[in-house]
Amino acid sequence: MLKWISFAKKSISFSPLWKNNIVDILAPVETQIFQVVLDSRLRMYAQTNQYLSRELLKNPNTKIVQLGCSGGLSTCISLSSLGELPKDDFLKEKTCTTCIKNQSHIQYSYKYPLDQSKLTAVQVETLDEIEKKLAQELNISCVLDFELDGIKFCKIAFFDWAIRLKLTDKSLLEHHHIQEFIYSLKDLFYIYNSTSSLNLRNQNSNYLIYINGNYSQNTLLRVIFSRNGINSISVEPQPFSNKLLNKIALKSERVPLKNYGLAEVDLAKLDVDINSLQSILNTFSARFQGREYNAYTTLNKNPETKNEVERLNGFCQKFNRIHTYFAHSSDEVIPHRVTHSYESDKDHIFENQDEIIRWIIDQAENFPKIGFIIRLHPRMAINKRDGFESAEHSRIKEILRSRPTPQNVMIFSGDSRISSYYLIYKSCLVLVGWSTIGLEALALGKPTISLLPSFGMYPVRDFSLQPESNEEVLGSITGVLQYGEPVSNQLGAWISYAYEHQFIQIPVFRQFDGMLGVIGYIFHKITSSCRMVLVEFAVLSLFCGKRIAFSRSLAIDENKKIVAASDAQIISLFSDHQKKWKTLMFQYGK
Repeated sequence: MLKWISFAKKSISFSPLWKNNIVDILAPVETQIFQVVLDSRLRMYAQTNQYLSRELLKNPNTKIVQLGCSGGLSTCISLSSLGELPKDDFLKEKTCTTCIKNQSHIQYSYKYPLDQSKLTAVQVETLDEIEKKLAQELNISCVLDFELDGIKFCKIAFFDWAIRLKLTDKSLLEHHHIQEFIYSLKDLFYIYNSTSSLNLRNQNSNYLIYINGNYSQNTLLRVIFSRNGINSISVEPQPFSNKLLNKIALKSERVPLKNYGLAEVDLAKLDVDINSLQSILNTFSARFQGREYNAYTTLNKNPETKNEVERLNGFCQKFNRIHTYFAHSSDEVIPHRVTHSYESDKDHIFENQDEIIRWIIDQAENFPKIGFIIRLHPRMAINKRDGFESAEHSRIKEILRSRPTPQNVMIFSGDSRISSYYLIYKSCLVLVGWSTIGLEALALGKPTISLLPSFGMYPVRDFSLQPESNEEVLGSITGVLQYGEPVSNQLGAWISYAYEHQFIQIPVFRQFDGMLGVIGYIFHKITSSCRMVLVEFAVLSLFCGKRIAFSRSLAIDENKKIVAASDAQIISLFSDHQKKWKTLMFQYGK
């Protein structure tokens, strides 16, 4: 019999949905869970860990070893997630104070800090050698193959470092880049040394659990624990949502960068759940209105944005066909390729984004009667998350400046606040490398071509016919060929399952937008100040629908029922979504 760790008063039957990725353990033995809480500065992550630990410990056979930090790490997951740099002592102190406080609210059986060890003489010497080598070469690739005790520490450190600083393995390094990489590497050595005294062997049922398995420190811990036969489970928050409460899914080890990374499903056998499809389309709608945390643009217009809209409208009136290329931020892909050794398919039409942009300029010169728009990703520029410009943004702007811009090309840099969804509205064809805005464009009914499809976290070839050669892309641009048209059923099946249905709602606030958000924020502040977190969990559980449960393998399932949508219902939902978007874009463009 499976022993259940209930999330509420009732346990429900376990569906095999979650067994695909998590090894099931049937023996009713004591379970020891190593819970990583290095991300506790982030309220949502801290409360998610707090909720999970409390519910897991309701089972008397479960023990939790909390793996945290007392402020000794310089580049923890909290700092990386918030984009804060270790050189800023004030921000670090503020972050550490909040993180340590939040860690103390997460229930545990034993507490084990990961920042209390000392570096060995070999590690100190290694850090010095790596720093000197980087100062000489000014390129991170010269140290990526470094290995100590069979672990490629530099490759692991690269992930957080590259995302935090918006760098790639080809970037020319400055002094502070090198210093921050050494900070990252030193912290990995501290964590490695700290785990050496943990008793990881000869345990009957052990698990390592963390939030987001791609982060560097989670990756190192996964490598260490896997050497001792301990399985790792990644708690993955829902990628997009404008809902009040958080949703999570459990994945084995991490979510990999690949088309089916979010979910390995057979679209041909997957029914479209009408409620999940409606929910994710509502979230997509919130994104183009700027009401979702991960959205970079809104429909608000300042004087500068009004001028850009007017210029765009005037530009579009000159041409019968308008095509927009949405550039991606490569630093979101390169860390997966370096740290996690991700190899893309070899059937890409283009090698990289620089090549794509040069090609588009060439085609603009060849077809002067077609209008081309190039939109650089807002993440590349100074934005709401990062206070600095990426090297890629500077490089692409230099590429564009290095040759005369054809009259039929309009460029919007990452600094532009113009709505990206208005650019989709004005386009006949949308081109992307792999960016998720391509998926959203398909949901809005726009023909969309992915030029680097295997880097995308969605199987674009499964729900739209994609070109396989340079000539076929060109045919789509000229209108001779029709590629990129979305197929509603397959598209609906993917987005409803991958972004909504597989995630389980938990009684933890995700965000505080809107009227309900204001009420939720006041309620959260009251319960937090009075240390009444159990009351908060109990009240929010009333809004979580069906109760969920853990199996012995820590797999969870809500036993969700799929309300299968008919073809007509799927088309109707997409049609309503597109009508709402067109109405808003029409008003925005005035």
